Amino acid sequence: FTFSGVNDFNIKQVEDAGMKAYPSIFIGKGWMNGKGEGDESKSYPPSDLTVNPDPLFAYSASYYNFLVQFFTAYAGHFDYAAIENEENSILFWGGTADEYIRIVKTAYKAIKDVDPNVQVSNGGFVSSSFGLCIADDYIDNGVTPPEEAYDLAIAYSRAANESGETAITTVEQVPFALGNQAIQDNCDTITAIIAGIKDSVDLLNFHFYEDPDVLIMPIDWLKRRMGLAGYAVPLISNEMGQRGTISYATSFDHAADVFRKLVTATALDMRLVVWFATETVGTIAPSPDKVNLFNPDGARRPAADLFQNVVETLQN
Repeated sequence: FTFSGVNDFNIKQVEDAGMKAYPSIFIGKGWMNGKGEGDESKSYPPSDLTVNPDPLFAYSASYYNFLVQFFTAYAGHFDYAAIENEENSILFWGGTADEYIRIVKTAYKAIKDVDPNVQVSNGGFVSSSFGLCIADDYIDNGVTPPEEAYDLAIAYSRAANESGETAITTVEQVPFALGNQAIQDNCDTITAIIAGIKDSVDLLNFHFYEDPDVLIMPIDWLKRRMGLAGYAVPLISNEMGQRGTISYATSFDHAADVFRKLVTATALDMRLVVWFATETVGTIAPSPDKVNLFNPDGARRPAADLFQNVVETLQN
């Protein structure tokens, strides 16, 4: 491999601005797995992924060697690294939950072998997953009465409100949604991954675009699932942002929600938040309702000034 291309350029730009890059490491599609443009997911497990670990390269020699070369070349440049992205979404991960767990174990060993100061996390669970998965878990295990679990799912769905359409608004809709096999599979994937990556992550990563009032829900639930698996690591989000319209994005209401999210995350002891300020409004995207801190011409919106003030205050 050579390291004189886009990675070097991007990392240098970040570091010249006084920051540090936080990479998400993708296997992708290509030489490691033989996948190509016709395959629907963005990333797949390598062809040489084994069931039983090797003492040297864990579950994949090709993936282990790639990461060793990558993190040797960039030793000292990264404080954090995420393994893949939204691993419970078919858009991003084309393997099984168990294959992802073996990928994380391989990545953790490879990265720690060459740059042990890097803190490793999973890729980040999809933001809109949590309401129904929390309700399902709480009902199945008697954590709360079903009616309370239904209310939690409705509150989370109302907060998500993707593309202006609230998916679940009534108690009757919750058990119907929980009967959907795809939703059950998604919840099973998340819980299996949380349990399986014990001892192979320094941080547990989730994505969050919902209302700040419901941020406590995934935080409490992820801590619960880690506890059931017998471990506890700090929670982070390398993709926290906001949904809305363009008129909302340019308003002080947007700034207020940014403030509330950052302060709530701090109050709930999250280790790290990376604000994901992409704007998808008016574009063809899976979630065409995410707003930026800046206008398309780069001018600051009220939320950008607010974000800077809060971050500088909290970091001090």
